[in-house]
Amino acid sequence: MQEKDIQAYDLIAVQPVTEKLFHMACSTIDVDIITFNIVEKLDYYIKKNPVGKALERGVYFEITYSPGLHQSSRKTMISNALKLTQVLRGKNVIISSAARIAMDLRGPYDVANLYPLTVC
Repeated sequence: MQEKDIQAYDLIAVQPVTEKLFHMACSTIDVDIITFNIVEKLDYYIKKNPVGKALERGVYFEITYSPGLHQSSRKTMISNALKLTQVLRGKNVIISSAARIAMDLRGPYDVANLYPLTVC
């Protein structure tokens, strides 16, 4: 994408798949949101230093809940969400559904009840 194409959007989100891309997203790439495939085991550790740089820059981190509603992926989702919120200390967190079907959507109180379980 060209820079003029990117400027047409209000928010830019990235989903880094390697540690190097994660560090770049936290420190140098002009992004607003960093998201993860929360139901897959991360191939890298989320460390405080790059996350601190991202927080200073005003970057938000997204946790999606609907992929973790299915029994097979719930444990990994909770583990990844815990790791992320431990480093973030509850700051700059966005919780969204990422639902592909209406059955995976939850009400605001249900979503709010999910969040305290991941904050340490």
